[in-house]
Amino acid sequence: MYFAVSSIDSYFLSQGVLGAIVLVLASVCVFLYRKNDALQSKLDAIQEQRIMDAREVSRSITSPLEKIAEQNKSIYDVVLNSKSRN
Repeated sequence: MYFAVSSIDSYFLSQGVLGAIVLVLASVCVFLYRKNDALQSKLDAIQEQRIMDAREVSRSITSPLEKIAEQNKSIYDVVLNSKSRN
């Protein structure tokens, strides 16, 4: 892998071991920051998928419940009509 040496890199490398350590630590920080961004974007995608799945499950549960509620209401109306006739 080819790394371009800039004037800042040359300055730190001319400082000896401490300069080399600073360069290594800076490159590690940049690497971890980029990795963190990638993981955060994956996490956001997973979270969005989880929200969509939860909404779908909610819809699939509430639609039969609404039908049951309508049936119960119609049965209740029939019972009331039969009582009012008597």
